[in-house]
Amino acid sequence: MKRIRISPWPFGHIAALAIRDDDINYFTQPYKIEDIYRRAWKQGLKVTLGAVPKIREIDDLCVPPNRRGRLLHHSLCDNKELVKYLKEKLLMRQIDLAQHGYTHERLNGKPEFYINNSLEIKKRLVSGRKILEECLLLKVKVFFPPQDRISKKAWEVLRQEKLALCRRDRILNILKNTPWSLDKTIALTKLLIRNPSLNKHPLAGGVLRFSGMIDMHYAYWHKSLAKWAGSGSYSDRIRWAEEKFTKVMKMRGVFIVLNHYWDYYGDWSDSIEDYEMLRSFYHLLEVLSSHNIWKTTVPEVVEWIRKLDKVEVRVRGKEVIVKSPVSIDGVTVVGENCSLTPIDEADVRVKEEKGTTDVVYERFEPGEKRLAFSR
Repeated sequence: MKRIRISPWPFGHIAALAIRDDDINYFTQPYKIEDIYRRAWKQGLKVTLGAVPKIREIDDLCVPPNRRGRLLHHSLCDNKELVKYLKEKLLMRQIDLAQHGYTHERLNGKPEFYINNSLEIKKRLVSGRKILEECLLLKVKVFFPPQDRISKKAWEVLRQEKLALCRRDRILNILKNTPWSLDKTIALTKLLIRNPSLNKHPLAGGVLRFSGMIDMHYAYWHKSLAKWAGSGSYSDRIRWAEEKFTKVMKMRGVFIVLNHYWDYYGDWSDSIEDYEMLRSFYHLLEVLSSHNIWKTTVPEVVEWIRKLDKVEVRVRGKEVIVKSPVSIDGVTVVGENCSLTPIDEADVRVKEEKGTTDVVYERFEPGEKRLAFSR
């Protein structure tokens, strides 16, 4: 049976890989980020840093021990060394930024974006985004909620502000906290029966769901694997992560490795203390990188999905017509059990293998492209 489709990822990659590191804030020392990710960058990988715009001196591991409990606020922009470092890495396209809360504190015992006060949520979201955008000269597109907890009201504010949400995706949390809409019943059905790879979230327009996410943090591993693997060893954790990646790859989804740079330094040591976790982290990256994956960032995934949503493909007679209203790099048309031949002159690559043809457009400008197809 002939089937013609658009590949979910650019340049025909079968899955996407992003590294996420939370808790970058005023107290972050640039050399620690460099020490953890220098090798990853040499491998062509990128890192999405979740930045806390205005950290509060609370009892939190992302705050130095001698500053905890003082409750003062510090804007990330006031750390000039860090701002300079982040700007350089952004220019080199080795990192991308997402907003990670506002102050990282708890409000009435709840994570700051798990409350249901829409006015307070919007104030924190908008104020934090303004801080990051003004000092780093970028456009914030993605939000990482502190403690991975977010309320229904916060989701609604994210929709209003057109920010994509990245969090671990649990069905019960979706049912509890998803904003209601007229098409929720239909959308929920789609969610439950759809291929659970990354796509625009069907329940809260513009919110993206990431079902393939693992956390390198020891506390998370220990809690999760005590039940499923029965062991706290790093080898068991990595084997479990590899199995999860295999499932994500089969679904042509996105796999996110969630890190906390400070976790490798004990409780604010000047040098790395947990070399076993660092070796495990890079062993995992080597395994993942051995596959045909897109090494990317979370904001790049968001931008790709939003653009790909606008691309249309239709078959008319012996022609395939691909149409896009936006410029997009790496659009790949896949013909299963048939051969595809570009008709238009374009910067295009054709790859045929085992009855499947991939036509890769290096740069797809707004307009239409045509392909002829045959058995």
